[in-house]
Amino acid sequence: MVGLALTVKLRILTNIAIDFLGGLVPIVGDIFDAFFKANIRNTRILREHLTNRQKNRTESH
Repeated sequence: MVGLALTVKLRILTNIAIDFLGGLVPIVGDIFDAFFKANIRNTRILREHLTNRQKNRTESH
């Protein structure tokens, strides 16, 4: 996670924590895990960050 903005890191870590805590509850945690997809959310956050960073580099040159 080197080179990522602090806000991006915090959003990713928050998703991981929510996924972990939600999965702790028996049965309800399984249902929660079926609907809360931390990895998909984190991939989307990372793609948006990289896309924006690439746009900013292209615009500055």
